Amino acid sequence: MAWQDDVERLIRDRWKPGERFTLAEVYSFVPELEQLHPGNRFVQARVRDALQGLRQRRVVEFVERGRYRLR
Repeated sequence: MAWQDDVERLIRDRWKPGERFTLAEVYSFVPELEQLHPGNRFVQARVRDALQGLRQRRVVEFVERGRYRLR
């Protein structure tokens, strides 16, 4: 669950509950995530997986394709 934790931390550092964000904006964290998880060559896929997990945990809400809201 380290990926979910890292992605959640980055999202919460940038947005407040109720604010919307896009997948493209979350992809802007890729350089930092690459440093946290060296050797992983599929960072964007892991970001999408983490967002899906955060959605299931009701941390974020899926609004529409590529758009989310922080709960």
